[in-house]
Amino acid sequence: MPTPHLSVIIPAYNEEDRLDGTLVRVTEFLAAKPYPSEVVIVLDGCTDGSGAIALRHTGTHGGMTLRALNNGENRGKGACVRQGMLSATGKFRFFMDADLSYPLEQLDVFLKILEEKGGCAIAWRKTQPTRHARLSRKVTTVLSRQVTTRFVPGVSDTQAGFKGFEGKVADELFGLQRVTGFGFDVEILHIAAMRGYAITPVPVPWHDVAGSKVRLTRDIPKMLADLASIVVNRARGRYQKRL
Repeated sequence: MPTPHLSVIIPAYNEEDRLDGTLVRVTEFLAAKPYPSEVVIVLDGCTDGSGAIALRHTGTHGGMTLRALNNGENRGKGACVRQGMLSATGKFRFFMDADLSYPLEQLDVFLKILEEKGGCAIAWRKTQPTRHARLSRKVTTVLSRQVTTRFVPGVSDTQAGFKGFEGKVADELFGLQRVTGFGFDVEILHIAAMRGYAITPVPVPWHDVAGSKVRLTRDIPKMLADLASIVVNRARGRYQKRL
């Protein structure tokens, strides 16, 4: 197969209820494109039927190839995205959540921006959580806004699960990544800003899909710990470019 023009990474932890439908839609979408592509599913120590579902979809479909990486233990979303990004070979690389809360058609918009501007293109959610939204969604949205002024100036939404990178930029940023939990988005964008890469927020429609793995009492303290570790890592020079 030729080198993929586009790689799509999908981290998955116990997603058997929706993974089959997601992979059908992603496969059909990419197989219709005129360029070669790949999908990399990273299974994060799943204990349900997600692995069997992913296995059924592996293989070549037209000009796209789907493969699965299966971790033996639950390592965290950040670890899975990093693994997928560094395993991918596409000229441009995206990661997206398994719930398809962002329209697949936006991949075309993001790809065009990356081809023109390079660097990173990240989703900016046009619709903010309403008063009826889940509490976890409201809290993470507020936390994301507070984080931006300190770590990624000029970016108002760091946590959207729909981001794209030039392949060479992805190799550099994810090669330096240390955070394995939900705070990895902030770390990656912080490193990108340090290095002067373009970070282009792209307004994207989205909908809040039920079934989030975020648990406030467990994950908010971890997120705050991740942010503290970013400060320490930078002070210790751990984000310096590796030779």
